[in-house]
Amino acid sequence: KAVLAVFAILAAVIVYFAAATEVFDMTSFPVYQKSDHYDPGTRRFYDAVPMRSPGGTGAKLLRMVFDEKAFHPEKPLPTVRPDFKSFMAQGDSFRYMWLGHSTVLMNLGGTFLMTGPVFSDCVSPIPIMMHRFQKPAASMDEIPLPDAILISHDHYDHLDRKAVMYFAAKGVKFVTPLGVGERLRKWGVPEGSITELDWDGKAGIGGVSVTLVPARHASGRGLFDADRTLWTGYVAEKGGRAVYYSGDTSWGDHLEGIPRKFSGVTFNAAFIENGQYDESWPDYHMFPEETAKAASFFAPAR
Repeated sequence: KAVLAVFAILAAVIVYFAAATEVFDMTSFPVYQKSDHYDPGTRRFYDAVPMRSPGGTGAKLLRMVFDEKAFHPEKPLPTVRPDFKSFMAQGDSFRYMWLGHSTVLMNLGGTFLMTGPVFSDCVSPIPIMMHRFQKPAASMDEIPLPDAILISHDHYDHLDRKAVMYFAAKGVKFVTPLGVGERLRKWGVPEGSITELDWDGKAGIGGVSVTLVPARHASGRGLFDADRTLWTGYVAEKGGRAVYYSGDTSWGDHLEGIPRKFSGVTFNAAFIENGQYDESWPDYHMFPEETAKAASFFAPAR
């Protein structure tokens, strides 16, 4: 009876928070053109190489709820106070500042880009797990406004609604994969601030050419919207130099194919996902040795 009572309380808490979030969101998405990663019949994106379904996740999710501290570092990780004045100085150099998880600030020869800004304390649709274990190195209002923000996909740890609305109110532009733009429009981001593209689509931002490149992952923010939106990586290129940002991806042939498409440029840096891997979901994230091998394909200069 005690166990049932605990589960009943947990279920009530989940339903309470879910009703106030996007768990039951029913956003209507357009029908996109048929491709090797989208089926207009089901209105869902998919991976060309079938993915193994996650297994054994229930017990691990319960542990994330009831023993979350076990996944946190024993003490806060060392941080360096950002020197934004030096970072934002004009010049031809490429500079990078990692602000945690998916958030990277880039100065590409005077064009400023940011990937996946996440500043909220929790990256779960219901705030009972997946909490930040330490504060970010800088708050949103301390960060110089980027020319554009690159969104890889709509999972909560890459698409932070509060951060999106903060930067949208400041006039920052957004580049997103298909479907994610619909979410931003629903939230109130102006149409003119959104560039929504399929893989291989390009956007010009202050002299930088930004290209969406394939990734192998999934999407969704609620119970009814799995894979309704696309996931992507990015290559940002300027003056013969480029930087790769993987977003979330698992291992696949696309990782070797991306640098081949940009054979005429030198990759200055590559930001490739790592840290979310688990044997229970091998086709959703890369293991450390896979990340290292993927990096070798890009042969970044730094």
